[in-house]
Amino acid sequence: MANSARPAASSISSANKAKLIKAARASAQNPQQIDALLQAQLQAEWQALEKSARMTELEFRKKRIAELAAEELPADVLDVSSGAEGGTATADKAAAGNASAAGGAGAAGAAEAAAIGAAAPAEGLVAALAAVNPIAGVAAAVGVAAAAGGGGGGGAAPVINPADQPLQPGQVRKTVTVLDGPVKNVQIFYDADGDGVQDANEILFAGVTDDNGQLVVVYRPTTTGQFILKYDNDEIDTTTGRPFAVVLTAKDNGESKSVQIVSPLTTLIAKGVDEAALKAMLGIPAATDLSTLNYVTALTDANQLATAKTVFAASVTVANILEEAKKVAVAAGKSESDVAANDPASALADALKALPSGAKFEDALEATSRAAINQYLSSLQVNIDVAKTAVDAAVGSVVSQTQGLSLAFATLSSGTAAQISQLNAAIAAVEKQAADSVSLATVQGLIEAARVEFNDALQAQFENLTADIKVVSDSLAKTDVNVTDAATKIQ
Repeated sequence: MANSARPAASSISSANKAKLIKAARASAQNPQQIDALLQAQLQAEWQALEKSARMTELEFRKKRIAELAAEELPADVLDVSSGAEGGTATADKAAAGNASAAGGAGAAGAAEAAAIGAAAPAEGLVAALAAVNPIAGVAAAVGVAAAAGGGGGGGAAPVINPADQPLQPGQVRKTVTVLDGPVKNVQIFYDADGDGVQDANEILFAGVTDDNGQLVVVYRPTTTGQFILKYDNDEIDTTTGRPFAVVLTAKDNGESKSVQIVSPLTTLIAKGVDEAALKAMLGIPAATDLSTLNYVTALTDANQLATAKTVFAASVTVANILEEAKKVAVAAGKSESDVAANDPASALADALKALPSGAKFEDALEATSRAAINQYLSSLQVNIDVAKTAVDAAVGSVVSQTQGLSLAFATLSSGTAAQISQLNAAIAAVEKQAADSVSLATVQGLIEAARVEFNDALQAQFENLTADIKVVSDSLAKTDVNVTDAATKIQ
């Protein structure tokens, strides 16, 4: 995951900063409440950073507190009188820094000033922060609650819980579930404009997915919006216990639905595969809503068992293709940043769209997997001839895993806890066997051997070509001599 820059210093105007400080003073009954607001904002900013920023949370807090304490504040703000106990200039600076950081996250002039000016009681300050930055708003809400309950005083920052956040106009609350099997420890951002890139004004939701792959989020939906996963190498598929690093995506299924699934299949749809066509080629009932079906929990519902098994198996197979593609790319010497910047899901989507109407995915699995992996490697400028044996191994691994998964799901006749436990163990065993037999080191060895063979073949071709050129050159030289002799005789 690429490093993130530290949140920029606030660009909020002095006048608006003063209003926020006064709102903070009015809302806080003691220094602990102000400190809770500051700590909550620090928590929000820290969670907005990627963990690869190479800064521990403690270092981050110390640095930001020092910066906030050093801010230049208008004299009239520092002299604000209040009946609140312990209302010191330092506490004012802390509150100002909290509000200022929220403003720096992306607020707009008049609307910002109006929201700030309206903030007086604690709820008003929370609303003001939420208007400027939704993450800061929920952080402040939790911070105020913690301080009011006596939990402040400079301790650990409160946990931000979007499930308890009051909704602002235009916001919706949704439970996002990330599935291969359930994937935990994943960060999610909302790509409002649908360009696949997290812009400065697009939300990286606070927190990570739990053991069920779920994260409750609050956001403002857009017609082009989509949910995209971000990784830092801590993500685990709880079905298998193995690391999971496939970048999954899902188009926002709208404000009317409180559940959003992000899975390998929703990723293909987000990449342009027609949903109806995808369901037809996978044998999934046409009425199935892939954006809401939690195919893991649906295994326990007798009415959904058959569909859940089909969707689950297909999702794992798609994820396996994407993982094998990335494995070959890394084995070919491509950096993690190159691999991350080029999405194999797009290549697989193209391969599926190229299938003839009525084709079945299982019948075209080998050809489709090969076409997708080759296209992905070509986008990374990997020599396909050199990578051929590695691609063969990767495709063989996909086919082998799919066969193993088919057998595993075939044994699931009911959704009892015992049978699901056996299914999970079988899936884990299939994937472990594939990882052991076609490991990264194995693929690297195949590519290196192919590269040596390819280079030897090129050298042999070069030597043969050199010999051919010499023969032609000698022949031409003899021709020149003969022509010269003939000309001399004619003279």
